[in-house]
Amino acid sequence: MAYVKITDPNIIDISSWQQVINVINQHTDSITAITNNFNGAGSAPTDWTANTWSHVFDPGSQALVYGKIQADISTLTAEAGVYWGTGSFSDTAISSAFSFSSIPIVTATLYSGHPSTGNVSATNKQVVVSVYDITTAGFKWRISSTSSTAPTGKLYIMWTAIGPR
Repeated sequence: MAYVKITDPNIIDISSWQQVINVINQHTDSITAITNNFNGAGSAPTDWTANTWSHVFDPGSQALVYGKIQADISTLTAEAGVYWGTGSFSDTAISSAFSFSSIPIVTATLYSGHPSTGNVSATNKQVVVSVYDITTAGFKWRISSTSSTAPTGKLYIMWTAIGPR
């Protein structure tokens, strides 16, 4: 790659600025080529439909999306002690629309402590979340208790999705 040196910054030289732009474009192309070909040489792309596989995250072809969902038990409908809802990969608060090109892997965990102290109520210590019906745009979740006591208050579902762009 070329190296550009502008000797006198007080002089506006169009050809020098064109050289600077060309060097920046070359660097951008190189970075894109590195990230897009990260797992390309000598290995096949992930077969997301295979039964067993492992893969290294490739920022050129995959996306990692994460978020938080507030589940207020008092406003959710329950059936047989199970509460449910949906999660989206898009952020409606900032009008961000995102979908994967194929179904991603989604994991979730619950946080039920007080935001400032982290104390968890006794009724929420045995609460679990499960993720199901995953699509390219979002997923559905269920909250249930492993004890006979129903969960209370607000629970926060922290989720992560990784998959093909």
